[in-house]
Amino acid sequence: MTDDSDPTSESKKRGAKTVPDDAFISPDEPLVADGFRDALISPDEPLDLDEEESGTVVGMDGSTHHDVAGAGEALLPPDRVADILGAVSLDLRENGISGLRADKGASTFERNLRIYLAEYFSKFD
Repeated sequence: MTDDSDPTSESKKRGAKTVPDDAFISPDEPLVADGFRDALISPDEPLDLDEEESGTVVGMDGSTHHDVAGAGEALLPPDRVADILGAVSLDLRENGISGLRADKGASTFERNLRIYLAEYFSKFD
């Protein structure tokens, strides 16, 4: 014998999904803090950093040493950048993608340029 007074018993028999009890909250109930939702940030809202917060910037290679140019300051002079671009261009024309392998003595800029170009061209294979 079924209980006809329970309207959800018929929907349960048919396999219908029911609304969970915590789907709705009363406006009088306090909101419970959710650690996961508190961790999410909106791209439209600026980050408010605590002045006491500090940390160490670690690169993808695990190093903490980074050569960072200041505003209006370049790490390599323009003629050196032009030389590197010319060498990378020549290697690419003569050897194709395999010419993008960096030598051990290459600068960080040259290594990153060659890696970037190799990844760029590998997307078209």
